[in-house]
Amino acid sequence: MLQTYVDNGVVPGLISLVSRGDETHLEIHGRMAYDGPELERDGLFRVSSFTKPITAAATMLLVDELRLSLDAPVADVLPELANPVVLRDPAGPIDDTVPAERAITARDLLTFRLGLGESDNPGLREREAELELHTFGPPLPRTPLKPDEWMRRFGTMPLQYQPGERWLYATGSHLLGVLISRVAGQPLEEFLHERVFEPLGMRDTGFTAADPARLTTAYVGGGRTRSGRGESVADCACFSGRRRRPDLDRGRLPRVYQDAARRRPPVACSRRGADDRPPHPATASGGRRLPRAGHRLGLRPVRQPGPVRLGRRARHAVVHDL
Repeated sequence: MLQTYVDNGVVPGLISLVSRGDETHLEIHGRMAYDGPELERDGLFRVSSFTKPITAAATMLLVDELRLSLDAPVADVLPELANPVVLRDPAGPIDDTVPAERAITARDLLTFRLGLGESDNPGLREREAELELHTFGPPLPRTPLKPDEWMRRFGTMPLQYQPGERWLYATGSHLLGVLISRVAGQPLEEFLHERVFEPLGMRDTGFTAADPARLTTAYVGGGRTRSGRGESVADCACFSGRRRRPDLDRGRLPRVYQDAARRRPPVACSRRGADDRPPHPATASGGRRLPRAGHRLGLRPVRQPGPVRLGRRARHAVVHDL
């Protein structure tokens, strides 16, 4: 079934890994790019938005250690978010604001309900572009701003909705990157390596490709033609030695697929906040149809057989059909 997607030009290549108990099944199909060499089992993929659950897991480590509270104002650590203001009308002018009804919390950031995210308000989008925040739209190779300056500028933005009022993708993760760094007292990338990747044996995972020659080509969503050609994502070059701003969760982690199979023994996960899932259709996507072309990695632990559909911009979609 998976080879069909390669043969039809939907994706240039894919890797499928299914692990249950002591048994692991691995399939490799296609190439590293439409016109590239054959894909090998140690190929590296951009995980793109799957960086977000990694950032969330890092946040919950700090919560479990009582170094961070889910419901305390994040302004205690991020003073740039103290005394936020909110648009009187979410679709209105950005200079017509009212005080926020309550403080922004870490729970708001984790559940994307801080009040600001990908917006349909032209004024907010223009202001975000002027400040060079790069919080809206597809990821860019890197922001020129260091975390403290990025936070200072972000703090001047009005919220579109009251904290906790509306789910908005996905600015909360960017703020979590700075929050983690300040609470931990070390750069986000360093914290993730020490507390997440190294304990799990994920030696090829990071904000910079462990070996640029193993990095697969990503393609712009919708850029593929039936001839099997696609427009590659320009920011892939940044992983060949040029770093993003990993201090924010704006960088995207390239990782090797086999990192998942190396995870022995299973690691316990925190249950705090797990039942506070945002009621949004984006959390309940399903099906078998692979989206548009591009490389991306998807992982989904399952207890019962069933189809899983994964994919967003600039991706290599992976289907688990267990």
